[in-house]
Amino acid sequence: ILAEKYQLYRHSLTSIPGMGVDFSRFDIAETKSGLRLRYGIAQQTVVFVFAGEFSSRKNQQQLIAAFSRVSKQMPQAKLILAGEGALLDACKAQVQQLEMRDRILFPGQVTDMPALYHCSDVCVSASKIEGLPFNIMEAMYCNLPCIASNIKGHADLIKRGKTGYLYETEIELAAYMVQLYKHVDLRQQMGQTAHHAVQQYGVDVVQPQVMQV
Repeated sequence: ILAEKYQLYRHSLTSIPGMGVDFSRFDIAETKSGLRLRYGIAQQTVVFVFAGEFSSRKNQQQLIAAFSRVSKQMPQAKLILAGEGALLDACKAQVQQLEMRDRILFPGQVTDMPALYHCSDVCVSASKIEGLPFNIMEAMYCNLPCIASNIKGHADLIKRGKTGYLYETEIELAAYMVQLYKHVDLRQQMGQTAHHAVQQYGVDVVQPQVMQV
């Protein structure tokens, strides 16, 4: 849009769907129930997941606050926040203060993200700024509906009510968490739609377009 508005090109303008994501590494044979058994996650647990650097930009504090706000309405839910960073200790302190240590987990830097996504049920993100976020695309490919802040990047990927939800406030984020917690059929339907919708960002689709340009 900006390139067109300010004519930031010489002859023609070409749009490509991002850098391309190698989704092949997220095709794993092990089942969700098998993975949960291996990692000690109860089958009935509803897992909300976010992976990213602990920073002000990624805004994990809002995810923690929203989850805590409605935790009593989701007695079998857990929030997994993977990654490391400058605000990790602050987030752990926030969880301890809220008495959520058994509900909000910090596994650190996760090397096997495909397994974690396939163990999970919903991807969440409270980022304040994003480009075209790989973590959201990877989660969508793994059949996860996404609840994310309404910013560019998230809005480019997530279609409201079809592949997930975009929220404006912490209260809205919490409400969407409860909705997807309670409705397993909705989670599965959105997850399947998300898997198909994100295919256009695969490296096998994007690379030929880049090479043609």
